[in-house]
Amino acid sequence: MGFIGLVRILILILALWLIYRFIFHRKPKQLQHDASKTNDPTMVKCQQCEMHLPREDAIADATGRWFCSADHRLEYEQTNPEE
Repeated sequence: MGFIGLVRILILILALWLIYRFIFHRKPKQLQHDASKTNDPTMVKCQQCEMHLPREDAIADATGRWFCSADHRLEYEQTNPEE
């Protein structure tokens, strides 16, 4: 096996590596937002943990309080029943 044979093997290895990278290491496509969600950049604060998050991702209760999850809304209602 001479120099030409070695170059052919290297080109084959490079081609296989590129195919592997293309097939298995592609970046996932960005998830498209629901049409019901707006592009409103307004941030709100969770009443339970005080984390700020986009309003479109938050959950509001009947009184207009914002929460980061349904679990935090339930926790808040259980610990603050008078409000």
